[in-house]
Amino acid sequence: MRTLRAYAYSTIKPLIEWGISVFNPGDTISKVLGELIGAGRYEAIVVSGRKMGIVTLRDFLDVVQPSRRKLEGMWRITGAAHVDDRVIDVAERLRREGLRAFPVMGGESIGLISHVDLAKGLCDVSELSAVKAGEVMTTPIHTLSIEEEVSKARRMMLEMGFSHIPIVEDGELRGIVTARMLVEDFIAPLSRATVGERIGERIARMEGAVRDVMDRHPLTAHRETPLLEVAEDMTRMERSACIIIEGRRPIGIITPMELLKPLLRLRPERRLPLYIMGLGDEDFYERSLVEEKLRRVVERGMRIHPWIREVSVRVKQTGERGGRTRYEVKARVMGLSESISTEASGWDLLRVFDELAERLDKALRRSKPETGRRRRR
Repeated sequence: MRTLRAYAYSTIKPLIEWGISVFNPGDTISKVLGELIGAGRYEAIVVSGRKMGIVTLRDFLDVVQPSRRKLEGMWRITGAAHVDDRVIDVAERLRREGLRAFPVMGGESIGLISHVDLAKGLCDVSELSAVKAGEVMTTPIHTLSIEEEVSKARRMMLEMGFSHIPIVEDGELRGIVTARMLVEDFIAPLSRATVGERIGERIARMEGAVRDVMDRHPLTAHRETPLLEVAEDMTRMERSACIIIEGRRPIGIITPMELLKPLLRLRPERRLPLYIMGLGDEDFYERSLVEEKLRRVVERGMRIHPWIREVSVRVKQTGERGGRTRYEVKARVMGLSESISTEASGWDLLRVFDELAERLDKALRRSKPETGRRRRR
């Protein structure tokens, strides 16, 4: 056993998966599925020139013809971690960018580090015995009735960005549906697998009720269950989620990312730098309002643009009329080598900022990442 701090500030080197396949954007999805399902993994590494990234099983939920569809436009460029990076730094980056995994560079070799790998290391941290499952669970949770269609489960996963849905009947837990289950059952049928590549059939829609595909024996725990016990059970049973219940009613869920919360608390959360220039001290009220509004917009946009590092806003007074002042406001969202700009103008400062926030939100949504794929956790 070791302390949480010792683990957090150790390197990821012993946790990395080596010797796994690396794909390119020209590979078919069925080829990637063959590797992922055969190896029991959720993420695959994609490399194109100097660009490195990840594609996950959930990304394939809306694929119609996996034997013809290419990875191009489906994977997300993430960059890579290094073998000497610390556990806490990688965990924080995964959380901040809404990712499950990163490629890892070690000399000429490419490996993979995921939040599952990081969470496994917590099984040796005795301090987690003092942390209760209810302290870290995500709540409330989205559930589906046992009679709902599988197609609705797929739609929820794609639109809301999660991979696990508890299934209930009269409010009581009956099972769980995961993205892996849907991909294996509908996108890459095991009966049509060949060595090295799974040939997916054309899927127009996912038919049937979730009761027919769900796991009827999900891993469960209670609010007071020690988090160490949850981590050990998830690792030993190779489960990607634990549902927290009261009686038989689901009240929360723990995935590997929730397991990492105690570790992430060792480092104070850093807020996105946001600078507003051109407002005087007398505009303190307006400044506080617009700062929080713009911060929410940009932090939401960081799900698509993880390269964002700071926001600069300039306010310029361009004229007066009838005792009123006209404002021109320009906002620039910046990274190390990329930026997105927008502006708005008018006579009412708060309305100008409302318009600026709306335009910035649209610009962040419209300006997709380099892969063209929206990012989901």
